[in-house]
Amino acid sequence: MGNGTDAAPQFTCWFLLRGKLRSGRGVVETRYPDEEPIAGNISFEDAQVSLTLREDHGGCLMTTGSMVREPYRALLDRPGEGWLDVALVQMDRAALRPSAGAPAPRTPYLVEGDLVWRCWSGTEPGCGCCTAPGPAP
Repeated sequence: MGNGTDAAPQFTCWFLLRGKLRSGRGVVETRYPDEEPIAGNISFEDAQVSLTLREDHGGCLMTTGSMVREPYRALLDRPGEGWLDVALVQMDRAALRPSAGAPAPRTPYLVEGDLVWRCWSGTEPGCGCCTAPGPAP
């Protein structure tokens, strides 16, 4: 039901992708916590990405339609240059610490379902970036 109510449910369709691209095409595995991975194919052509899955993730039929029979297509706003990896917070609350081993502060923190990614900044790998569900900056 997402963030809605019994009378007005809300649905989401999001998951993490893992795979390797070669010449704009790749085989991927999609994951969401506590669900079995789903295999699929992804392709990038010009400013468009297409994703086809072997089966749909929960909520996707209510938001984007099936990705099994026809690929889901979207336009690329901008490339994710400098990204190293992406993760999904699976805890109720995860504190952001200024350094490894530092005591956990009361704030800032992330909550379950927030996206976190590491990026490359100049010569320093691993600059911290995070957001609630939505596009990366």
